[in-house]
Amino acid sequence: MAVAMAASAPFPMKYNPVVAVLCLSLAAPRAMKSQVVTARMDVSGSVSLVNLDVAAVAFGKRVLFELGVSLNAFRDRLDDATDMSAELVLRRAEEAQHNREWSRATDMWQRVLLGNDEQPEHWYAYGEALYNDARYRESIAAFQRAGQLGLDRPADVAMNVARGYASIGNRKQALRWVERALESGGSRRGVIREEPAFERYRNDPVFRELTAPSEVVRPKVATADASVRAVAAAW
Repeated sequence: MAVAMAASAPFPMKYNPVVAVLCLSLAAPRAMKSQVVTARMDVSGSVSLVNLDVAAVAFGKRVLFELGVSLNAFRDRLDDATDMSAELVLRRAEEAQHNREWSRATDMWQRVLLGNDEQPEHWYAYGEALYNDARYRESIAAFQRAGQLGLDRPADVAMNVARGYASIGNRKQALRWVERALESGGSRRGVIREEPAFERYRNDPVFRELTAPSEVVRPKVATADASVRAVAAAW
């Protein structure tokens, strides 16, 4: 009966030795008056068997074997429950993100990443939740981690890192990442110019040059090409 209770009732794995002692004390025949079990509780709460009477060894081994089988079955059920919990947390994170519940979303994504921190899309979603929750510095790190893990949207990563730096007032890094976003080819100058995070840089000469319309950029290139041709002709 003790073994069946151990298999059905959830308990922390660190108390396994305690359960073993209890099983032995409950199941051993009363006739075995000579058996002595001495246990010592250390500061971590674990129990060490110090002395076990020889007469009870065979019986104890059988009890422990049965208990081990039950604990293995319990562990397998616990693993399945953990997997289900991870899926549930992921669904809740996505739901909070969709509903723009940013504070809740950041909490949920943290739990998702505690279980698996190798998914770039999860880091990217976490960065979005952090940014919209006004946790800009943390969002920068999350977006960069998504890029490091190989997210196939480098322009989006760079753009969001730039927004994060702009939001905390780091002009140098903001403009550097704006340039990287443009170099990646997925960001448009017009979109960047209208981004609210870059409002403070609208009149900045470097920002204006980076985000100048393409028809303004082409004449500069053409002028440069003409200068190169003139120098080459002179030689």
